[in-house]
Amino acid sequence: MGKGIYERRCTLNANQLGVLKFTPEGQKPDVSIIIIARENYEQTANCIISAVYSSQASLEIIVFDNASVDETRNLPTINPQIKYLRADENLGFTIAVNRAAEIATGRIILLLNNDLELTPRAIDLAVETLDADSSIGAVGAKIIRMHGRLQEGGSIVWRDGTCLGYGRDRDPLDGQVNFAYDVDFCSGCFLAIPRSDWEEMGRFDEAYAPAYYEETDFCLRVWERGKRVVYDPRIVVWHYEFGSSALREEPLALMRRNQRYFAKKHRAFLDDCLPASVANIERAKVRHVSGRRTLFIEDMIPDPTKGMGFVRSAKVAEILQDECGLVSILGLHNNKWPSYFPGGEHARRQEILTNVNVTNIEAFLAERVGVYDTIWLSRTHNLSYLKNWRQACPEFFAKTQIILDTEAIAASRRFAYAQLVGQPADLSDLLLEEMEHLDGVDHICVVNELDRDTLRHSFKERGLRIPVSILGHALPVQPKPAPFKSRTDIVLVGSYAQKDGPNADGLLWFDRAVRPLLSDLPGVNFVIAGSKAAAFVKSAGLLHHYKVISDPPDMTTVYNNALIMVAPTRFAAGVPMKVHEAASHGVPVVMTDLLARQLGWLQEEIAATPAEPEPMAAAIRNLAASAKAWRANQGLQTRLIERDCNLEGFGALIRRIIADPKAETSNVAGFEHA
Repeated sequence: MGKGIYERRCTLNANQLGVLKFTPEGQKPDVSIIIIARENYEQTANCIISAVYSSQASLEIIVFDNASVDETRNLPTINPQIKYLRADENLGFTIAVNRAAEIATGRIILLLNNDLELTPRAIDLAVETLDADSSIGAVGAKIIRMHGRLQEGGSIVWRDGTCLGYGRDRDPLDGQVNFAYDVDFCSGCFLAIPRSDWEEMGRFDEAYAPAYYEETDFCLRVWERGKRVVYDPRIVVWHYEFGSSALREEPLALMRRNQRYFAKKHRAFLDDCLPASVANIERAKVRHVSGRRTLFIEDMIPDPTKGMGFVRSAKVAEILQDECGLVSILGLHNNKWPSYFPGGEHARRQEILTNVNVTNIEAFLAERVGVYDTIWLSRTHNLSYLKNWRQACPEFFAKTQIILDTEAIAASRRFAYAQLVGQPADLSDLLLEEMEHLDGVDHICVVNELDRDTLRHSFKERGLRIPVSILGHALPVQPKPAPFKSRTDIVLVGSYAQKDGPNADGLLWFDRAVRPLLSDLPGVNFVIAGSKAAAFVKSAGLLHHYKVISDPPDMTTVYNNALIMVAPTRFAAGVPMKVHEAASHGVPVVMTDLLARQLGWLQEEIAATPAEPEPMAAAIRNLAASAKAWRANQGLQTRLIERDCNLEGFGALIRRIIADPKAETSNVAGFEHA
């Protein structure tokens, strides 16, 4: 925002305070806002206006005036709705807050510095957080200084009683300060407290008067009382730091004095804190996290709109978050916020490591020694990195269990491609190359029986014994899919980011070999949908016309219009998520035998054909022409999804794996384990 802009805004907004209305007469307020003022009338007026305009809650404004001689003393005349208290001398912050709280009637007390400006819904989100969980005794905000850098995202107390605002001078958009977590304390410049807790705990300790450490002391008493202090990054405020300080003593001197009293008073609590050290910041930040702590490593921050297995990995991350106290998500090659995250519940609870990638991960691991119990490593090609990380930072891995989630066995895909194009290849050699760096891996997840059996055979030859679980996909069946007669599209779905990948190969083969056999289908549209579809189609030289839907944020509309999905895949590994997804939306899928085998559906009466033009074209014509055949296929695929993509079983298996990765597990709700 900038100091100059802020000061100009204060001047302009101060003129509006007299006409501001915020509490309907006779209505009990949700929130009692307490502002301590000492001169700086325009800042105080701007703070009040931003609070009222940013909130839908019923507010009570209480201003305690520490002997101001400027326009602040005229607040009762300027706006009679404001509850105004005045001291004849500057009592400082601590005592003034206590006096103001005595007349508060809201069920929540909100402390605001008068040099704050609130963003929309800041107060409402604080109320929402407190109302959602009675174990929370205080909630604080993401505080941004006027130059646009972070003041703090929650705060740390060290063993000697000194304190640190986490993330100071960072970009406020960094993922490390954009998830909700329990903290030692939050700054009193924005601190929301249930009034019942405030009164039961006996307000601020006035030994800290005139100011500093009173909110830290209060938050530690919240912890000692068995409640929690929560930092919620959705609550955003701008702070003109130290703008309201005009005390008889210098701030730093006050801090040093009060630190000594604080350290003596809370010795037992501080004994459990870490020593003040840069090396301890990350561990201290999450020390209140209960439950397991997992570092989830993927090629990119999982974005379901990108395909390529990221739908599944996003679901795995969600399940882990439900089970673990902390899940930190690291994208090795793309650490940008994915499009589906902002505002979502899981976004608020997952730490997205937006400033960590493959180039600086070793420094990150060194910072977080002792933080995590588990590493969930996605994709086998990242095993080579794992070897280097273990060598560079062995301390990090000393007590950390590693779960490898293969997503797909690439050796199988490479071997199938070699057979397709007539190149020599040995599956055992390809698999040994892919799975060379398994040192330290405690458990492996695969997506189907083919991959499980392939690994079992290889491990037997190598004398390895690592538990392997079949962890497929988790998808709900969509209710009330559109009927046969309302659908017009034949769709080909996938990620087309890799020009030599299975989806690109399948589309080119379909266009040249199968599409010419379908010229007699009336009234249907051929559609290509998926990540990077437009760029691929532009350069692919397709022989026929297609409607192209590139990078759709949501595939629901595509599937609702789809009569049939065609999956003409000739080489692949893993399990085709796109088939599961289409079937879950009630879209019959015509697929190659290869995909049916990977799904475990080859023995089912589905529309699976060899990768040959005539059988595939015949299967498409049959479903397009016969509503009876179409509905029969739709019903069968729906039942298969209910059997194979059960969310409860998917979650139960993940919970068992992270609880004891080295254990051999038994069947859970249709998910098979070895």
